[in-house]
Amino acid sequence: MRRRRLRSLLPWRIRHVRLLPWVLIAVLAGLTGTTVHGLADRAETERSRWGEVVSVAVARHPLEAGRTLTTADVDRRDVPRHLAPPGALAGAVDGRATISALETGEILLRSRVAPDGVRGVAALLPPGRRAMAVTTGATGRPPLLVGDRVDVLASGGPPAPADVVARAAPVLHVDADGDLVTVAVTPAEAPVLAAALASAAVTLALTSPA
Repeated sequence: MRRRRLRSLLPWRIRHVRLLPWVLIAVLAGLTGTTVHGLADRAETERSRWGEVVSVAVARHPLEAGRTLTTADVDRRDVPRHLAPPGALAGAVDGRATISALETGEILLRSRVAPDGVRGVAALLPPGRRAMAVTTGATGRPPLLVGDRVDVLASGGPPAPADVVARAAPVLHVDADGDLVTVAVTPAEAPVLAAALASAAVTLALTSPA
């Protein structure tokens, strides 16, 4: 009698054992759907909290002034629109030149990048200034870097005191030998400097940033 009862129960147990994997799959699918739905809700909550997100360009590594940017110099970063600084560059920056040096991770601003198509010394030239090249011997000036400011002194000879023909002129370029320095002078200083270069000894004096 007991054996007949066990044999009668055996098909029921087999059917339930066969159904067990499908039951587990259904449970897992339900849990997955709930998890995904919860993550989507949280993501939507975060978007609502931070508002619209915009993509901005950031420096991938330190960039010197006057550098022509390529894709290797820039990363893209998503930030909430209300946290993006005014003037942040959101479009492509390839081929644009930096006006000033930037640090790694710094957001590129329109005020720190020259207009499209303007490169080299022209990209560093402040508005309203004139770029002029000054030739000096290696011993006639201190070591200079792009971005330094110099006073341009002109002297007709040892007995005469030197005249300051340009003040706090930004250095735009220094050639490899250091003998040719391009500086930015005002329109009023440009003809005076040109005359000094033609008839006097010209010296550059490094000035403090302020």
